Amino acid sequence: MISHTKTSGMYRRELGAPHLADLAGTTFANYIYVTPVEFRERVELDKLGIYLITAAGNLHLGCYTSTQILDDPQPLNLIIGTGQQTPVAAQVNRMIWYEVPPQMLDAGLYWLAFLCSSDTLSVASSTPRDVMYTIRRYTYAYAPLPPTIAGLPLEIKAHDLEFPNVAALIRTGIKKP
Repeated sequence: MISHTKTSGMYRRELGAPHLADLAGTTFANYIYVTPVEFRERVELDKLGIYLITAAGNLHLGCYTSTQILDDPQPLNLIIGTGQQTPVAAQVNRMIWYEVPPQMLDAGLYWLAFLCSSDTLSVASSTPRDVMYTIRRYTYAYAPLPPTIAGLPLEIKAHDLEFPNVAALIRTGIKKP
């Protein structure tokens, strides 16, 4: 899904997965889910979001750098995260955006991350169909997102893994200073 809104001479885009499905009952707690996102130009990231179905527990969203290995890229270092967020009932059945300090990202591959504390939290999710890179799920007890994913136990690496529909709100048309 890409939507544009003209903002200050730049385009604002919402990047996320194209298909939403309620994954009520899916166990998301104690796993970090990461999904790749590619920016083809320099962007400014200032919000991370998730489509909330049922509010429960706490969650973290983040964006990681990537190794530049073409055949099997890996998430690497945390660039920016939301800190702990506590969803509430008034936020259900819509995309919830969390502001992060604006971060300039050069063109390239990045990984959007999701971690939650409760198995009763329900979010919209996606099964990508034509994904160039695999979605990954790492075993990780709920805590702040780790500064690096390297070395975490990889549980699943698949092209058809259901993953939480994490999105990034970006501005394009950013020129290098």
